[in-house]
Amino acid sequence: MERILQNKGQVAFVTGAGSGIGRAIAKKFAVLGASVIVADLNLTGAEETVAMLDNPTGQQKHAAVRLDVTKKDDVAAVMAWVGENYGKLDILMNNAGVSSMHHLVDLEEKDWDLNFDVNAKGVFLVTQAAAPLLRDGGRIVNTCSMAAVKPDPTLPPLHRFQVCRSGFDQGGGAGVCCPSDHCQLRLPRLCQDQHAGP
Repeated sequence: MERILQNKGQVAFVTGAGSGIGRAIAKKFAVLGASVIVADLNLTGAEETVAMLDNPTGQQKHAAVRLDVTKKDDVAAVMAWVGENYGKLDILMNNAGVSSMHHLVDLEEKDWDLNFDVNAKGVFLVTQAAAPLLRDGGRIVNTCSMAAVKPDPTLPPLHRFQVCRSGFDQGGGAGVCCPSDHCQLRLPRLCQDQHAGP
């Protein structure tokens, strides 16, 4: 039976794809025919992911890039590279995330700041920079943890920022990220394990 390549000819950009859920998402997009740009702070991990990606169309161009989603200049430089080498984006997958496993009374300010920078600010910076590359019908997907709907006492910052992340999808994000009336902002899928796909 012929494989259904629903993302054939498309370009997908996945953050935090050097391992775990992001890697699984990147692999799924590749199987469905997309060229996948694997972005991660850990370039070695991103390169390892790229080595795992299928190329069922024979024309897919996968790439690994090092990206710190908390640095505006870094994000801008990577998106400029994407524009030069791919000319467009069809799918933006904001997957990069961190979590400090501490009760509120034990949480340090630096942990709170890191969680906010990656989980909230990172989504904003990447989405804003990617917007000009998204064409009509482009998709923006923000993954969220179950902590967005089911708080855990050891995950106070994760809960706050996942709620913020899902709120970005449902509210202000639509006005920030869509360069045309046809850009579709998709609500988050609550991934429960690393095998979850797009």
